[in-house]
Amino acid sequence: MRKVLKAAVCLGLSLTLGFSTVAFGAEKKEDITSKVGDKKGQVSSEIKGMEGIQDVKSGQVIKAAKKSKGARAVQNTTAYRINTQANVNAINQRIQKGQFNVVGPITTSKQVVANIYMPTNGKLCVAFGNSYVDQSTGLITSTPANCSVTITDSRGNSIASSYSDDDTVIANYVNKGTYRLTVSAPYNSAVATGYLPYYYSSDNGNLSGTAKYIAGNGGNNYQYFSVSKRSQVWTDLVSAKGYSLKSHIEKKSGKKWVRITDQKYSYNSNIRRYHALSKGSYRLVISGTSKYDFYTARYGKNLIPENMVLKSQNQKQSNARNQKQMF
Repeated sequence: MRKVLKAAVCLGLSLTLGFSTVAFGAEKKEDITSKVGDKKGQVSSEIKGMEGIQDVKSGQVIKAAKKSKGARAVQNTTAYRINTQANVNAINQRIQKGQFNVVGPITTSKQVVANIYMPTNGKLCVAFGNSYVDQSTGLITSTPANCSVTITDSRGNSIASSYSDDDTVIANYVNKGTYRLTVSAPYNSAVATGYLPYYYSSDNGNLSGTAKYIAGNGGNNYQYFSVSKRSQVWTDLVSAKGYSLKSHIEKKSGKKWVRITDQKYSYNSNIRRYHALSKGSYRLVISGTSKYDFYTARYGKNLIPENMVLKSQNQKQSNARNQKQMF
């Protein structure tokens, strides 16, 4: 069970890496090569600092397994949504307390079967760990067991699978619905299995100042925000896998959405984009997202003082008068 939610913990690091502070001003393009080097070093140091959270104490798992001795053959559960860093922290607390979906022991003839409900479209992940059970004592050993793990849809089609002792099975993009997890023990063995399903939503939604996790859907994704007064608005958008990104901003005009900025194309670098926006409803359009990726996005705004707006308007009028005099 030592890596039951290692994937979720590691993915949480991207939030820290993706949104470092950028100096206030015009759009800033930083050196991509140097940033990649910095991130690798930061990942290494942060993983070391989180090893205590990733490790699951065997006593916790044994305790949970004993409680679930009379568990049904089929369990029903809802995947946990990963939407912000706070969600990752909450799951880490569950790991520390040994709060997993645990079934044990299973044998070659008795599989773990669980129905997992996914509330939205997106990326479905199931982290799991398997350890052998001493059949003479009924206690879980420290030896990992290589189990066969499969996720199937309502028609019985396999959408993700793995064969490992500790792993995370990932269905990169699936629709809202119920999916079946099946875990099979090695031949002539008894195994204790712990699993924890979670997901990243691909649905359109609202942006805020808190970084939000968004799963790619193979097409466009729309994240909405509003401006109450003329402001300087900034947006952050980062790919977890380092894929290149395309994005632009649209403003609602009547019943239509009108593009008001150029489409920006960049690699996964720390670029914060700034825009002077008037009062209205807007959306950040993330173009051509990859279903194998997920993103973190957020926005913020700084009110532009009225005297600065008037000064800018007066300057434009003055420039216009000067142009007329020249001709």
